[in-house]
Order: sequence, then structure tokens, then C-alpha cells
Amino acid sequence: MAGRADRHAAGDPRALDIRIRAGDRVAIIGRSGTGKTTLARSLIDPYPRALALDPKRRLYLPGWQALEGAVAVAHGWPSGWPRAIGRPAMLEDARTWLEACCRRAYQVAACAVLVDELAGIITASSPGVWFETLLTRGRDTERGPITTFVCTQRPRRIPLTVLSEAEHVFVFDLNTRQDRDYIADVIGEFWRPRTAHAALYWRPELDGPVELLPIRT
Repeated sequence: MAGRADRHAAGDPRALDIRIRAGDRVAIIGRSGTGKTTLARSLIDPYPRALALDPKRRLYLPGWQALEGAVAVAHGWPSGWPRAIGRPAMLEDARTWLEACCRRAYQVAACAVLVDELAGIITASSPGVWFETLLTRGRDTERGPITTFVCTQRPRRIPLTVLSEAEHVFVFDLNTRQDRDYIADVIGEFWRPRTAHAALYWRPELDGPVELLPIRT
């Protein structure tokens, strides 16, 4: 099932139709408070079978069931709760938890997965086997494709392939020049959106990024 974001290009009254197809990879990037979570909620909400991974334990999705720990995800999703928010259990290692949850999502397939604040869990030099498997093979599983959404505040701390191989990249304002330069390696250029909570949107077939007005909530 595809998600959809209808937003307007800044300075252009025409709608920019952004369709998220099953199996697409979506990167949502920006400093805290710029609108990443709001956008992620709107994009993942249409999926009837979805897992949102919340290492910082602050994501809220109305009607979704919270599952504490990798074991709870393995046993409770999707059979018990088709739409769930997974969080690490008390004292559970976040990297081990993420790997176990990504493995579960790959086994289930035909679903959507959102990883919130990815830079707090993995590094560019050590992304994790099952996380990479989810991104590289998740679109081609026999049981159906996995649509992945990845949010991060600090893009330069995650593998460049997460961004360069994404079908859709949304970039809100960033904290540092290093992060902006890192993004420029993917989309070719970067400038700060001119309106609060606006974002740049890029996909591979575009010549360059398009500035989008804030999403309406």
C-alpha cells in the first residue's frame, strides 16, 4: 500500500504529488523540532501493517500499540498488533534491539518500517547486518516489499548509502555545516528552507531539490 504526501512547492501554487510506492526507501532529515516526526506520521499512517522503531521512547501514534523490547516485537507484531511502536526494554542494548527488530520486519515482509532518530543507534562504519538487509533486500522479498522510513538529526553519522539509495529524501533545516555538506553529496546542493518547518524534497530523477511548504496538520 502506498503512502502519499501532497505538498506545495514554495513560490509555486501547483501541488507536488509525491507518491511513496511499496518497497520505496524514504529518508527524513533535520534538526529537532523542524517537522520530521509530523511528516513521518503522515506518511506511515496509511499502512495497515507497520512497525515504528522508537529508541528515544518519545514517538506517539494514535491507535498504535507500544511494545517494550525485541522479544515483545517478535511475539506481538504483527499477529497481535498489526501497527505497533517498538521500544527498547529497560537496559536493553539499542543496537542489539534494532538488529532484532529489523530481522523480524524482514521475516514478516509486506509492511512498512519507520526507524526514528537512527543516528543515535548506528554509525556510518557499523550500520548493522539486519538493518542493511532491510534496506537492500527488503524491496524484493518473496512475501512482499518492505517500505522503509528513516529519520535522523545528524545525517553524517549514518551510512551515505542510506541517503544515496533512497527513492525519496526530505531535508528540513540542519544544525551544522558538516551535515549540510554531507547532504549536498547526495542531492547536489543544499540551502536552508526559507520558511519555518518547510523542507527540501529530492528524488533521483529530479535535477535538484525542490523547496516545499510546511505540511498541514
